[in-house]
Amino acid sequence: MLTYDDVGLTRLGHYRLRTLLGAGSFGSVYEVIDDERGDRLALKLLRGATPAALARFKREFRALRDLTHPNLIGLDELGHVDGEWYFTMELVDDATDLTRWLGGGAAAIATVASGDGAHGATPVAPAAIAPARAAAALAQLADALDAVHAAGRLHCDLKPNNVLVDGAGRLRVCDFGLVADVGEVATAGTAWFMAPEQVAGAPLGPAADWYAVGAMLFEAWAGRPPFVGAAEEVRAAKQAGPAPSLASLAPGAPPAIAALVDRLLAREPAGRAGAVEVRATVAALGGAVAPANVAVEAPLLGRGPELAALGAAWGDAARGPVVVRIVGPSGIGKSALVRAFLAGLPDEAWVLAGRCYDREHMPLRAIDPIVDALVARLAALPAAARAALVPDDVGALAQLFPVARAVIAPAELAPGALRRRARRAARSLIAAVAARHRLVLWLDDLQWSDGDSGELLAELVRGPDGPPVLCLAGCRSEDVATSPVLAALDRAGVPQRVVVVGALDLAAGAEVARHLGRTGDAAAIAREAGGSPFLIRELALADGGLAPRATVDDVVRARAAALPVGSQALLTIIALAGGPIALPIARAAVAAPVSRAELAHLRAVGLVRVTAAGDDLDTYHDRIREAVAAGLEPAAARAGHRRLAAALELGGGDRERVARHQYAAGDRDAACATAAAAARAALDAGTAERAAALFGFAADAASDPGTRRALLVERGEALVLAGRGPEAAAAFAAGATGAPADDARVLRRRAAELLLRAGLLEEGRAAARAVLEEHGVPWPTSPPRIVASILWQRARQRLRGTTPAAAAPLAPAAAERIDALWGLAGALAMTDHLRGADLQLRNLRAALDAGEPVRLSRSLALEAIYSATAGGRGRARSRELIARAAALAAATGDPQATAMIPLAEGVCAHQAGEWTAARERCAVAIAALEPIRGAFYELANARFFWLESLIFGGEVATLIDATPRLLDDAARRGDAYALTYLRGGPPSFRWIWHGDPARAVSEIRTVEAGLPDDGFHVPQLLVMLAEAQALLASGDGAGAWARVDRDWTALGRSFLLQSQNVLLEMTSLRGRVAVASGRPAVARRAAARLRRERMPWGDALAALLEAALAPSAERWAAAASACAAADMPLHAAAARDPDPPFARALAPR
Repeated sequence: MLTYDDVGLTRLGHYRLRTLLGAGSFGSVYEVIDDERGDRLALKLLRGATPAALARFKREFRALRDLTHPNLIGLDELGHVDGEWYFTMELVDDATDLTRWLGGGAAAIATVASGDGAHGATPVAPAAIAPARAAAALAQLADALDAVHAAGRLHCDLKPNNVLVDGAGRLRVCDFGLVADVGEVATAGTAWFMAPEQVAGAPLGPAADWYAVGAMLFEAWAGRPPFVGAAEEVRAAKQAGPAPSLASLAPGAPPAIAALVDRLLAREPAGRAGAVEVRATVAALGGAVAPANVAVEAPLLGRGPELAALGAAWGDAARGPVVVRIVGPSGIGKSALVRAFLAGLPDEAWVLAGRCYDREHMPLRAIDPIVDALVARLAALPAAARAALVPDDVGALAQLFPVARAVIAPAELAPGALRRRARRAARSLIAAVAARHRLVLWLDDLQWSDGDSGELLAELVRGPDGPPVLCLAGCRSEDVATSPVLAALDRAGVPQRVVVVGALDLAAGAEVARHLGRTGDAAAIAREAGGSPFLIRELALADGGLAPRATVDDVVRARAAALPVGSQALLTIIALAGGPIALPIARAAVAAPVSRAELAHLRAVGLVRVTAAGDDLDTYHDRIREAVAAGLEPAAARAGHRRLAAALELGGGDRERVARHQYAAGDRDAACATAAAAARAALDAGTAERAAALFGFAADAASDPGTRRALLVERGEALVLAGRGPEAAAAFAAGATGAPADDARVLRRRAAELLLRAGLLEEGRAAARAVLEEHGVPWPTSPPRIVASILWQRARQRLRGTTPAAAAPLAPAAAERIDALWGLAGALAMTDHLRGADLQLRNLRAALDAGEPVRLSRSLALEAIYSATAGGRGRARSRELIARAAALAAATGDPQATAMIPLAEGVCAHQAGEWTAARERCAVAIAALEPIRGAFYELANARFFWLESLIFGGEVATLIDATPRLLDDAARRGDAYALTYLRGGPPSFRWIWHGDPARAVSEIRTVEAGLPDDGFHVPQLLVMLAEAQALLASGDGAGAWARVDRDWTALGRSFLLQSQNVLLEMTSLRGRVAVASGRPAVARRAAARLRRERMPWGDALAALLEAALAPSAERWAAAASACAAADMPLHAAAARDPDPPFARALAPR
């Protein structure tokens, strides 16, 4: 344990103790060096950590942590290291206590707390006090106490050595060890400076602190305090009679001072002088007077829905635990909302409130203040009532939280068991309290929380049988994802309601401004502030020197201009940083040294905040950043960005930020090089999206056209890896401009493929047509011409045969032609099948002529897929083609060619109605394609055929589980092709399964509205099928018929019915809607057409129609058997039970 004499090289965590500055009954104060940040600070070390002393120690820090003022000692960090409790604070150099300073003395303070013996029994001759010196001290002291009192706090122990003045004449009020809330009873203090009501144990107000100011001034002029003697004698004298007049003991005191002191020492608080009188005296002495710090509060307005949500949570919490997240940006009024809600609760409710702080370093720092509050409540109860509340098995809690030992005997558990037992003890104690008192736990600022607190809180509120407690969890919206407590609650599966606190509407914002005294321009203020309560207040209370219609920018710049030079420089750097910046980096970027006090001042005036990352700084609001940055001269802004870039680079900062500051400084070539290096590093780390963004930035910064083109291509490659096809296409197209001819041709081809694969058909077809024209490949303009071209290509293929030429080195132009044909044929397979088939025939012949094994393997596999459209008739040819492709792929070892084999097998099995084989082979293809970066289109097709096979195979639960994840991925990548299929195709069947076909219809129609109006292709086919099935499921047979009949002619003209799979599925659909709409003749023709194809699954679909047309138990049983034999269990279930919505879709009656 550290003792009074521990000085020199003694360490406490990252603090190096240098000099003992003073000691008192509760602690010692040292000058220390913070080895992490290089700062000189004062460190207060708690001595004799009894539960009560520890509670006071923590309260001293927490009560004033957010109260930053130039005339209040700046608090820094509360911590617990090696069993020792400490907090750090601003170090006041050349400190002199108030009495000595007023007398012109320069003796340094030697103690931090006086004893309680006799004081002032022997008067000391006062030194002459200069009126200007007195005015300066009083003005600063008035400002400091105004700030304390405006925050609802009282110092309660003001005395000369708790009021320090540094060598520059700046006053600081310090040592808030006895701090109390306004209205609280606080009888501890230093007798000679205590107010009579404090001695008497009455509730206290600001007048108690002003009495202490009068006593200090009395001592400064008279050489002794108003009452002298031992402490008990002084206390008694204050109750017995008034204080002596200052003039009677110090006739030389200025009349203004004498009159003020007499009023400050009035026995009755109501008749006592305060801040107004002190400032008037300062003015009379010729001193400068700052405007009074008046606490102006506006009522909570415009938060009706949020308060209602909290009220509902309060009601529900009577039956079990309810957790409510309260989220919103800084300054939006989250805490004010909760305070207003809590103010309306019954008096008997127990509210245990605690906040996390960025500079608290201790175990369980989110729960620690809650425990302190609970212990204070319990300690205030009579012993019998307390004993009735505290269970016997909660000693682990007192072992973990020393403050709790005031009411609970601690256990003695091994560290391994302590946390587990303490969690159970906390739940037991909270449950016992909640059984007798309605209970609210308010944990605020959880962006600075810790995971251990989260685990304990989760234990408190888990399960419907948990204690009936309302837990309010406040967090900045920008930090929700990184809050350890919220993450722990999520991991534990704790249900959480969310109240989002957003901007006020114009009417509510204007009303707030009116309550703050701005009646004529309230609406303008609310509009300018954008609904932010913080900005409304700043504008409404802006200094009168500004124009009546001042903007946020005006207010921010005026306040920035009034800052000390060092604070201005730091604010400028923080604003130019554009986001959170580490304190050491910000300091390095400022041209002059920056003190901790200057940072504290920026926080005090609401310009800067500390982020959840700890030492990272940011402007309190985005508008502050924008106003400061916009107000800089261009040369000053460039210089600031240049210093930031250098500081970030030297400090190992993120290279993207370095590059952006280099760019803003005008150093474009340096920015280009830095961003490109960062992009390549991001690629190596597997973060393709970030790499793409960095390559784009580097390209924008590049001054050389060739460098810019190369970077655009690198951006395109990164976007391909990220699965962002449309953006990659744009990058490749831009990179092609001005590139050498061969390179440009490749880039334009890749752009066209990506557009088609992403479902951007109109742009993709135009790009593909231009690419094919470069290779001399025609682009037929109508379906009949495409069919004619297909017939011609088939004839040429039959004449040529399928024997490949001997492999030989390919000329780049020939290789690129094959790649263009293969890529575009594959990209059109699922969206424009007829045109794709034409290109595939050309691709196959070109690949056979070249003989190059990788290209030939891919072409054979793609040909197998196109051949599979013949269904059973093409199955033998597809198998042969796949076998040849597989042999070539195995010989080459090419990953994509190898992955194409199970994909082709799965698609071909699907087309033949072999559902189990389709599911299995597509699953193998998915596993093979997922590791291949950039194969998102092939992967999407594997997933699509797998999903549709799941429906036919009856595995709807698997489809339901997979679809949301695939939708999120497609939306993130901007993949219109995938989104069309997932939202408007077979996966929409999940809504039918859930009994919500109307939802399916709505989503499908939304998808259909976004399809291009350029013919009938696979996407139009998918939405037609899905919508009609959903209408059948809803019982709307007439609507289903109208939907199918509307596009039936277009379907016939599209040549899609040349695919046996499409023919069977769409003929079945036409038959089903005919049954449901009372058109038996149409249904009979559909059944007959299905039978003619002689496929098991087609026969099963026909059997369903036949049973519906001539219903009997035998026919439905036969249909069910046929479906089961065709590997279609869901259809079999529909034949057996007509009631579920899916049965109405698959087998209407």
